[in-house]
Amino acid sequence: YGMRVQTIYGGSSFDVQADNLRRGVQILVATPGRMLDHITRGTVDLSGIKHVVLDEGDTMLEMGFQKSVESIIRNVKMPGEKSRKAAASALEENYSDDSYDDDEDEETGKAKAAVQMLLFSATMPGWICQLTDKHMQDP
Repeated sequence: YGMRVQTIYGGSSFDVQADNLRRGVQILVATPGRMLDHITRGTVDLSGIKHVVLDEGDTMLEMGFQKSVESIIRNVKMPGEKSRKAAASALEENYSDDSYDDDEDEETGKAKAAVQMLLFSATMPGWICQLTDKHMQDP
């Protein structure tokens, strides 16, 4: 059916991944760290995202990816330069995105397009509940 699928993860060529992303993809599978790397370098455009699937949410928390996942979600819901800077700071120790309002685009003042977010987790630790409450409607 002509679907273009791209996987992005550390340990493989960033430049090859960036070239493939520039050509456009319909399905993107990524590890949190490499996704943030592409976001901060501006090699991925998340403005057209319609669906986000987060699998193994509890495992990502256990592995220390909480800040990375939250920053990726922020970039999906509010792509642009401001979010790229936030993605870069997501890896800093004192990062907090509490000031982030995801209801309207700061530049245009218009409501953002809805993004379907699907989260799969074997358990529901506090962070997962906070994430769903913050970023999902009717979790």
